Amino acid sequence: MMTLEETMLALEYIYPGCERVLDDQNIIWLDSRPYPTETELQNALYQAQLEKAKRDKLAIIESLCEAKMEEGMPWDFNGVTEVIQTRPQDKVNLLGIAIEARHLDTLGHTDVFTPLRVESNVEYPITPQEGVAITSAALQHIVDKYKRCWLLKDDVRDATTLEAVENATWYEGPLPRPK
Repeated sequence: MMTLEETMLALEYIYPGCERVLDDQNIIWLDSRPYPTETELQNALYQAQLEKAKRDKLAIIESLCEAKMEEGMPWDFNGVTEVIQTRPQDKVNLLGIAIEARHLDTLGHTDVFTPLRVESNVEYPITPQEGVAITSAALQHIVDKYKRCWLLKDDVRDATTLEAVENATWYEGPLPRPK
């Protein structure tokens, strides 16, 4: 048996803006459309709960995706693992370094060093070739994080059950993800 709150949610799902009032814990149906059957109410309640679960999970995913971008990308600098920052605001800096590094590399400069500041605030002098390698990897890292976010969002949007929404998780395997 559905609670009054569940019944109201189901009615609003079936007939948005339907006319009804509450009187001593009973629904008085004022709408000109036929009152739904118990099965229709149960189905509508489930669909309403599914849509709410999807909205809630997508909001959580937005925060998760932001956190994943904040993690950055590990990079080895002669035996020292540092983190290359890959937040949205870092992308402009990465693109600038990439352009400069490619330009210097095209000109054949191998002895020019550009400073690269990492998450720990340490600056590393990098050659144009290292700049190309680091920025290419970092930009691909960002693309991969976005792809993983989209996969998770698609899993939630495509879910047809509450269990599928609940079980949708971040994919860490190789891209593209196997079907």
